Amino acid sequence: MLSGAGASRPVTGLIDADMKPLRGVLNPRTGLRSGESVVERRGGPIVRRDITGAERADICGQLFVKGWRATGCEAEAVRARIGQDFNDAIQEGIQ
Repeated sequence: MLSGAGASRPVTGLIDADMKPLRGVLNPRTGLRSGESVVERRGGPIVRRDITGAERADICGQLFVKGWRATGCEAEAVRARIGQDFNDAIQEGIQ
């Protein structure tokens, strides 16, 4: 059961890790993808590159935890192995 602010138990988010990379907008003239705008380090320049599926899973986990903590809850994110979702993991019998 998920509850709002002041929950007595931590909230755990299950993050799938079988996401496709984000490759950016397709340029109709060249047929190439432009990549996404990314700042790779704090204060660094903006670069355009693909965002990998693993990076997307990490970002989702960080946003999940940040959002729940903002409501006053203790929160954690648990990610399946890269390339899997939790349905795959359950079928494999993970702990």
